[in-house]
Amino acid sequence: MNNQTIGVGIIGSGSVVQGIHLPTLARCGEEFAVRHIMDVDLDAARSVAGRVGARASGSVDELLSEPDVDVVAVCSPHAFHSDHVIAACRAGVSVVLCEKPFATTVAQAREMAQEAERSGTRIVVGAMHAFDPAWAFSRDRAGDVLDRATVIRSSIVLPFNDRYESWSTEVAQASPVPERDVSTPEARAAQITARILGLGIHDIPLVRSVLPDWRELEVASATILAPLGYAVTLRSGRRVVQLIGSFRDHGEPEWEFEAVASDASVHIAFAPSYVQAGSGTATVRRGATAEIFAGSARNGYEEEWRHVADLVREPRMPTRSLADLVDDLAFAIDVAERAGEHLRHAGATEGSSR
Repeated sequence: MNNQTIGVGIIGSGSVVQGIHLPTLARCGEEFAVRHIMDVDLDAARSVAGRVGARASGSVDELLSEPDVDVVAVCSPHAFHSDHVIAACRAGVSVVLCEKPFATTVAQAREMAQEAERSGTRIVVGAMHAFDPAWAFSRDRAGDVLDRATVIRSSIVLPFNDRYESWSTEVAQASPVPERDVSTPEARAAQITARILGLGIHDIPLVRSVLPDWRELEVASATILAPLGYAVTLRSGRRVVQLIGSFRDHGEPEWEFEAVASDASVHIAFAPSYVQAGSGTATVRRGATAEIFAGSARNGYEEEWRHVADLVREPRMPTRSLADLVDDLAFAIDVAERAGEHLRHAGATEGSSR
């Protein structure tokens, strides 16, 4: 395509599109132009499309038939990611950016990967921190530390999304805060599974990349955090992994990734998703010395969209392969289901001892 503007079609018009992707595409300047926004709620599609001068419809087929749509962003509800990605592949779309999670089952993910291989469509999953300059710096300058770390921690502690949604844009038809039923072991298991696949999934690619034995998992502990969150401790080979995720009504956001070896460590601090404040910052410590990455003006969302542009303009493969995308999802589902089963079993044991 050389230097022609890349046409974007977006499936879905919710808060992630309004508060993250549209502002990000605007920061990319003339690289992209949003051509079409589709939503089953046609009024919502028209409202959001009107902000960027795009066409609106309630039909995926109509969007995929547009000759000036080069890239499709799948931002529909999770249950529809598989159908929409496969439809885009079969329509011959050059590149698909699919919001996380890639799919809701590993079988779906494998089918999506097979369809992409058949069609030649390149797929990028929107795991923004895998594209963040702070993560790139850490891999480049401290890959050895990440590879031999024995303690890995992913901690995501945030105010509810509506705070940042309202700051970033005027969201049309914002989603309500989900119900929080933890009254039974089954309900607690369902909650922790949903929260890991909804919040923890953001940094699953980072965690999995430093776990050579990621298929060998053991849950040491799993806890529901009030008002909405989880704390899970895992063992994978000789490594211990701590996953914390929590929404709360007060306090400052803390979004951190840390990997600790016996003589060195990597610490990354990311900004919340809806805050357009540049990349994360990173600190690599080796003994008494510290190397600091102070951040970049571009965050992971902008870098992933620029990666999409590179894929459209050049016949090359994404930085994360289809096998990586399937494995990331398999790892996330395994962690979530094992944490849920741990809570389910703990509840049953507690009930039998009364």
